[in-house]
Amino acid sequence: MVFLLSPLLLTGQNTIDEALSRYNSGSVPYVDQQTAYAWQSDNSAVFLDSRSRDEFEVSHLKNAHFVGDEEFNPEVLEQINLDPSSKIVVYCSIGVRSERVGEKLKKLGYQNIYNLYGGLFQWYNSGKSLVDAQEKITQAIHGYDKHWAKFINRGTPEY
Repeated sequence: MVFLLSPLLLTGQNTIDEALSRYNSGSVPYVDQQTAYAWQSDNSAVFLDSRSRDEFEVSHLKNAHFVGDEEFNPEVLEQINLDPSSKIVVYCSIGVRSERVGEKLKKLGYQNIYNLYGGLFQWYNSGKSLVDAQEKITQAIHGYDKHWAKFINRGTPEY
């Protein structure tokens, strides 16, 4: 996947908005950061992280479940007792991989799925908290790679 995206990155996206409009189809509706934060605060949605295991272990949204993207396995949904009618927020670094996972969820019969607009990077940029593998608040964030990490506006991304 990186091989396919890297040449496209050379054309340069300057903002998350531009990258999302270029790479996403809108097949999974977006949820804005403020609404997602409210849903997280009142536990009214299930958050699924569609990044790699390494990225997830550096930091993720509190109470999020790792599902991955390329390694996505529907059995994990059974392990977390995910009801098909649950409100689900999928996220990744900015929202590209999470759209793919949202599409997979739709094919499995889940209907109430939202893609976190701007993903974890925008969440972090706005000062919202992240947790590490031990569920402790952290300032660490995985930048995916140097091309995508340019969308992180604070701190020093890890790779």
